[in-house]
Amino acid sequence: MGPTPLARIDAVKVVEPDGSGAPNSIPVVDLFSGPGGLAEGFAGYRDAAGQPRFRIALSVEMEKSAYRTLLLRAFLRQFSATGFPSEYYDFLNGDEREEPDWAKLHPEQWETACDETRQLTLGTSAATAFLSVRLPQLREQFGDRLVLLGGPPCQSYSLVGRARNAGNADYDASKDGRQLLYQQYVRALRELQPAIAIMENVKGVLSAKHNDKPIFRHILQRLENPGGEKRYGLFALAPPLGDGRCNHKLEPRDYLVRTEDFGIPQSRHRVFVVCVREDLEPAVSADTLARISQRME
Repeated sequence: MGPTPLARIDAVKVVEPDGSGAPNSIPVVDLFSGPGGLAEGFAGYRDAAGQPRFRIALSVEMEKSAYRTLLLRAFLRQFSATGFPSEYYDFLNGDEREEPDWAKLHPEQWETACDETRQLTLGTSAATAFLSVRLPQLREQFGDRLVLLGGPPCQSYSLVGRARNAGNADYDASKDGRQLLYQQYVRALRELQPAIAIMENVKGVLSAKHNDKPIFRHILQRLENPGGEKRYGLFALAPPLGDGRCNHKLEPRDYLVRTEDFGIPQSRHRVFVVCVREDLEPAVSADTLARISQRME
């Protein structure tokens, strides 16, 4: 029996942009990144030999303070093997009042971080122009051995945001462009054709409507068939019945992950949709899903 599709992915050697040629490092593209928490989880994962299994190839965020965190983390990750610069600890300890000039102290690493992260508002002409160039470059460099992450803006989906909008007589949900920003994620899915894609959002997306129609079911349809050469199987991480494989049988609420079910001392509920490219979907075993979906006792 030949290797599974997932094994074939891991056998591909990815050449790092800096020319180091580090093997088995799967590139990640993160859209609507925020400060980068979801991608940080991937970047921090190590294999049995202690080697990183993923590297962040591109992160895009529009909000200034979140982007500054994103940029700093991209800079510091480059020192993970040797330890963060001493100036960083001096700044944290209050020995230095101003944040160090990283571009001057470590120009190569800072330039790499600036290239990895971009402060752009997805859906604008500037962001579209940038991605029209960058996404094909990533596709050419890495092929389809990629992971796509993203959490389109949630203000118009969240229960709090919808309650606030309901009190605004001038608010027209049909004209709220934020409700359709998931299309930017779908576009990236279509252009990159990654092996795996993960979309995250707030609980309110399950009940949100656009033009009086449930928007989440439409999002699922677009994720399953983004319009490119490949289709995707959709998986839930923690459905109530423990079977996240059969996406056609899943209800929207089955994509909800409750953090308290996994031993996290916080009642925080988020929607996660895991998209697996159709040529790899048969390799996702029931045993794998059972391990992912298992709740902590």
